[in-house]
Amino acid sequence: MTNQKDSNTIEIILFTILIVAIVISTINLFYNRSLWGDEAMLALNISQKSFLELLKPLEMNQVAPVGFLMTEKLFIILFGVHDWALRIYPFLSFLFSLILLFKINQKLFESKIISLISCVFFITNLSIFYYSNEVKQYSSDVLVSLLLIYTYISNADLKSKKEILFTSLVGAAAIFFSNTSIIILVTIAACVLNNFFKRTTSKNFNKFVPLLIWLFSFTFYFLFFIKDHPTKKFMVDYWSARKAFPTENIFSPEFRLFVFRKIKMLFSSFSEFGNTWIFFFALFLLGLYFIYKKEKRLIFLIAPLFIHFILSICKLYPFETRMLLYAIPIISTFISFGLFSIVNIISKRTNLKIGYIIPILPFVLLISLSFTCPVKKEEIKSCLQFANQHISNGEKLYVYYMANPAFQFYRNEYSTIGKSSSVVIGNWHIHGCGKSFLGLKLNNAQYIDNEELVRLKGRFWLLFTNVSESSYFKVNGFSEDQYIINSIIKRGGRILKNKLFIGSSCYQIEFNN
Repeated sequence: MTNQKDSNTIEIILFTILIVAIVISTINLFYNRSLWGDEAMLALNISQKSFLELLKPLEMNQVAPVGFLMTEKLFIILFGVHDWALRIYPFLSFLFSLILLFKINQKLFESKIISLISCVFFITNLSIFYYSNEVKQYSSDVLVSLLLIYTYISNADLKSKKEILFTSLVGAAAIFFSNTSIIILVTIAACVLNNFFKRTTSKNFNKFVPLLIWLFSFTFYFLFFIKDHPTKKFMVDYWSARKAFPTENIFSPEFRLFVFRKIKMLFSSFSEFGNTWIFFFALFLLGLYFIYKKEKRLIFLIAPLFIHFILSICKLYPFETRMLLYAIPIISTFISFGLFSIVNIISKRTNLKIGYIIPILPFVLLISLSFTCPVKKEEIKSCLQFANQHISNGEKLYVYYMANPAFQFYRNEYSTIGKSSSVVIGNWHIHGCGKSFLGLKLNNAQYIDNEELVRLKGRFWLLFTNVSESSYFKVNGFSEDQYIINSIIKRGGRILKNKLFIGSSCYQIEFNN
């Protein structure tokens, strides 16, 4: 494509972009946004349960790998019950994933440029960026999947006892840290079996040792942590409502529409501007084609997506962004190889040194990423700080039920609110939410529904966080918080104070007798 001097310059530019992207991600971490509802539910489980209790089904319909839960619990013990303490492990997973992705590409392609492009596409991916400090297991899913791939390509021959033992232990442990690890392990097992049966000379039966140990580890994990899990029905219903499972009729228009939407979903995470996802999808297809021409065996990298899709047809695992986060690094690799290859072909056929156009796309993505930092979702901490400054002793605080987990996690950080009497409010009958949805065994809260709330008298406070699933939380065409406020005003209630923040709001209400 270019001479060595030009290649070195391109590498320096890409490396600089990568470093700046890491700095932006770190700034996003230190902003330390508020926990939103789902995060807070998991955080309450981790902070209020012992190590042994975390081995049992979690409350509030939360599910996470036991290895992830134990690691998060360890950080809570080391640093205290803080949201930032729970974000350390996901962020470290994100950083180590970046290192592993670079090493994997170096081994596969022996090209620093391809490795750096892939890492930039990975780190500027909007889903990766968001989940890099989410108190959920999805960032560690990425790390585990890359660790498994790196372990396999580094020990593919499995000749020595050391290689067999190391590969066996990494795979066995991965099952306890990531629910998606089994998808990667099945892919690797298929590759091992294929290589074994293709050999015409003496066969090394020791290669079956890791596979048997993985099978034993998964069987153990399945029997003790997956089989007959109480949240199974809830999760299937939840993801079915969000159309994360395709129809079984693969020839139907609904199936084709599902595939189209999921392709768009995956590639829109690289850029949300208009239909630019089509460009990334095209680069991915080019990368797939060129990698197939270069080394057919590398197509195994994309196999987990097909396995995942089959599992989603069987309603065993949803085909949704956060559940597919582990595939983003590999998709980034195919995109980067597609970009590199097409520029290389054009350079050879035209004798033009166009290698310098390679950093342009990563640079544009970096600029786009900078505008999304810091990420804000449901800034309940800002609401609590405002209410804490103005709430009077004796005034009750009514907390919208989807805000209650985050409220319970943070309330003791605010002196006045921590002592105030709080009541949980909500429309308990919306698609099984409310009391049955949250469980709320972790705190002994009082409950009232919306109708009881609008009949109250005197002065009190309301605290809301917005709900992303807006179509599920509508009352007479209004969002539930707006419906409650409208009902209060109609009854003669006055808003004395109110403050709106991103994803959250609070109101001081007064009713005259």
